Amino acid sequence: MSGLQVQHYLSRARDFLKGMDFLKEDLTEYRYSPALLGIHSAIAYCDALRIGFGSESLSSEDHGKAAEDLRARLNSKSFEKTQGVDRLGKLLRLKNRVAYPSSNSGLDFSYVVQQTERFAAWAEETGNRSRSRGGEVNELQELDMQHYLGRAKNAVQAFFVRNLLIPKVYFDANWNGWPLDVLAIDRSGLGDVHGVRLVVWEPDRLDNNGYSAYLERAVANAITNFADFPGHFRYLTVVCLEANKPRWIPSRGIKNQALAADGVGRVGLLFVNVSDGDAKVDEVLLKAERFRSSKQIIDLTDQFVAEHVPNWEVRD
Repeated sequence: MSGLQVQHYLSRARDFLKGMDFLKEDLTEYRYSPALLGIHSAIAYCDALRIGFGSESLSSEDHGKAAEDLRARLNSKSFEKTQGVDRLGKLLRLKNRVAYPSSNSGLDFSYVVQQTERFAAWAEETGNRSRSRGGEVNELQELDMQHYLGRAKNAVQAFFVRNLLIPKVYFDANWNGWPLDVLAIDRSGLGDVHGVRLVVWEPDRLDNNGYSAYLERAVANAITNFADFPGHFRYLTVVCLEANKPRWIPSRGIKNQALAADGVGRVGLLFVNVSDGDAKVDEVLLKAERFRSSKQIIDLTDQFVAEHVPNWEVRD
């Protein structure tokens, strides 16, 4: 089990859940946001549990299959309380009704919130029961995971400070429902939006060929999951925890997939090794190219800068 990946998805799940809790008190004014945040929280909890129970790759293409995969893994570990998977299935079936106005007529948003809260409680209990049975994720490892992730985020922040003009940098940002590990907005919040997600991996069980194959799959999935992100620049940062891993070279397929469908823009790939010494962006594996702008991006930028305090900025 990759404990770092478990913590990565668990952090996302709890972050989404906090966002839902913040907005759920006024479901007359805020309906879609808390419901979507709740469903994404459930998906992230599912991913954390699946990785924790041995899944080596995740795909967002069919969440229904993900729920059944989780059920199978729970059964293989003789977990009797699997009712949470049924609740997850209900939430996943509601995802499109929440996301698309034409299909959400008569939808009870408070029901989505309620089901999310119950699923989250079940997922947390299931994770705790796994650890009590001798699971690999203990409190010390969780601290290490947070430490590694924090070093990687700081490395990306330093990269932006070096390469942008006057950036505002945010950690663990929720950008209009898009979870980002790092967000940078250039020109003191008036310029281009740079969104970053980490692709984390503990390569302790694989040889060099397995390591490369894993990254190909993980990066391909991450690029797909980054489609339609409302921002000017998109980056995936490969985080390595092993000091002597050979250099990973993205395949031609990855390079082609990173290109925008309309030809304007390319997802950038960065590489950070946090195993020893100074954590920094060691290499730009694929240079990011600017995607199209829109009024939505500009409006989101103004709202986000007004409502959030950056982790790093230049102050007068």
